[in-house]
Amino acid sequence: MRCLFALTFLFGCLLGFSGPAPAQVAPTDAAAAPEKLRVFLDCPFRCDVDYLRTEITFVDYVRNREDADVHILVTTRGTGAGGTEFAMRFVGRRAFIGVDEDLVYATVPGESQDLVRQGMGRVLSGGLVRYALRTPLAQRMRLSFEAPPATRGVSSAARRDPWNAWVFRTSVGASLNGEASYKSHNLNASASASRTTAAWKSSLSVNGRTSRSDTRVGERWVTNEQNDYGTGMLVVRSINEHWSIGGRTGANHSTFQNRDLSLRLAPAIEYNVFPYSESTRRQLVVQYTAGASRIQYLKETIFDKMEETLADQTLSVALDTRQRWGSARAEVAGAHYFHDLSKYRLEANGGIDVRLIRGLAVNLNASTERIHNQLYLVKGTLTPEQILLRQRQIATAFRYNGSLGLSYSFGSIFNSVVNPRFN
Repeated sequence: MRCLFALTFLFGCLLGFSGPAPAQVAPTDAAAAPEKLRVFLDCPFRCDVDYLRTEITFVDYVRNREDADVHILVTTRGTGAGGTEFAMRFVGRRAFIGVDEDLVYATVPGESQDLVRQGMGRVLSGGLVRYALRTPLAQRMRLSFEAPPATRGVSSAARRDPWNAWVFRTSVGASLNGEASYKSHNLNASASASRTTAAWKSSLSVNGRTSRSDTRVGERWVTNEQNDYGTGMLVVRSINEHWSIGGRTGANHSTFQNRDLSLRLAPAIEYNVFPYSESTRRQLVVQYTAGASRIQYLKETIFDKMEETLADQTLSVALDTRQRWGSARAEVAGAHYFHDLSKYRLEANGGIDVRLIRGLAVNLNASTERIHNQLYLVKGTLTPEQILLRQRQIATAFRYNGSLGLSYSFGSIFNSVVNPRFN
């Protein structure tokens, strides 16, 4: 007991001891220690915030946008080559209201995380210089320039692309695990080719997955085996800043959905209320699709079918926006088969992440579906094992999920210091 008390006392002393207080030195004049630019970095996607705080040291990072001189809103979208485009909007606040800027940084496929964060840091630093030059910090700043290699500085239009903008990807994966009464393995593979230009967007993909698990129940083993294979193609033609047309086609095999072979062709048209050039910040898209499918089933369906041809149509409306106050998304969609209007599906989903007041944020996500188009269900009664292991889709008239979260923080408005110890 005495040893425990001694250790506790020693640990408390170590935590409470801070050493002698540093000598207080008064600044010689107001310019000796000018107040730094206050920045609120709003980047929830793929930003190494600790790195940026460590490298960009001529600003103070604050926790709330209300305390910032500059609000940096970062949004992302994929590029045709398979990289990521970071769109950075600098919004002036307080003394900088009306001083806004838009910058873009695009990554190259396969770049390491370190190269990505270095590139983002260079662009963010350059954007913040515009604001820092309007403060007393300007007299402490120096400009440096790194001359690029001779191969750089040539416009992308002047370079010859032997791949003609096509990008190819492949992946293969496997997993294996087990114990005395359980064992499983999983194999998956995929390959894709895509080409993205301002006028056309094309992609072709092939994928497959097979999995099996064996569970011992008493003296017998229960097996769950599922296989999914498929291929798909998408072609889209840009008409203008608001309209586009295209279509999808593909083939699929799924034991879960009782499909031995499903062939589908579905042309579509899409209208975006906002220009596509603003897609990283806001979109309001209306899409109409009319499709036809030829399906061969693994087992007879509840409608006594082993194969059939089905025609359908789908209308969807989707809103996606990310602004200084937060982000929101919502989508509603409806689909039905032409031969029987009672065979339909309605769905709605959405989410919102909003900063209500200083330090208080709320996020809400929800989705619901009304389902009356499960024509592929297997005829007959499923065994308890098939139901419990979800080997086959079972009949349902609805599906839903939702989540709600609140967060609140208070205290110091600054969070520029990075301390990675005991992370």
